[in-house]
Amino acid sequence: MTVRKLTFVMLLFIASYPLFAQEAAMAPYRSFTPKDMWELGIDLGVPIVVGDLDSKVGFGGGLHVRKALDHIFSIRAGVLYAQAKNEDAAVGSSPVRTSDLTWISGDAQVVLALNNFRFNKPVRKILLNGFAGVGFNNFSTDYTNVAQVSAPSTSTLDATTNLHISGGVGIAFRVSPKFNIGLENTTYVVFGKRSDLLDD
Repeated sequence: MTVRKLTFVMLLFIASYPLFAQEAAMAPYRSFTPKDMWELGIDLGVPIVVGDLDSKVGFGGGLHVRKALDHIFSIRAGVLYAQAKNEDAAVGSSPVRTSDLTWISGDAQVVLALNNFRFNKPVRKILLNGFAGVGFNNFSTDYTNVAQVSAPSTSTLDATTNLHISGGVGIAFRVSPKFNIGLENTTYVVFGKRSDLLDD
C-alpha cells in the first residue's frame, strides 16, 4: 500500500502549570506570557493517522517545558507517546484491513502569542497561540490483511526513527496566575522512506 502524503494529527488537551511565577506582591500581569516565565505542561489527547485506512480514536500523552523569550515569543520542548488505530471495513470477499501504530517523539518548537502584541493591556484571560518546530519520532505498526512488498499481509513493521516537522494552533485559558488549561491541534509531517507505512 502506498501513501503519498501522510500526516499525524494530535489534538492535545493541555493542562499547563507555569513555574517560577511572578510574586503576588508585584504588579498585576500585563501579559499572558510574561517574558521571564517558565512553564511545565502535561499533555493529553487523541491521535489520528491520516492515510489509506480510516482513522479510529486513539490516545496519547506527554510532557513539555516552555520558556518565554519576551511577551510574544517563547520556545518549547516536549515528548509525546501515542497509540492510534486505523481500519477499513470488509468489502465483498476482501477481509477487514487494520493497523495499530505506536508512536514516541520529541519536539522543539517556537511558539507565537498571536493576540499578545499589545502587552500593556490588563490581565489576559485567553491566549491564542501559533507554533512550529522540528523533531524526531520512533514508530512501529502492527497490521492485518495489508499486502506488503516481500512481507506477509499480517505482521509487524519494526520501530524506525524519522525526522518530522510539526505545527499548529491553540487556545489557552488562564485559571489562575500559576495554572492554564488549553486546547491545541498539532500536525506532524513525517519524512523518510518509512513515512508511507504509518498505517500499513
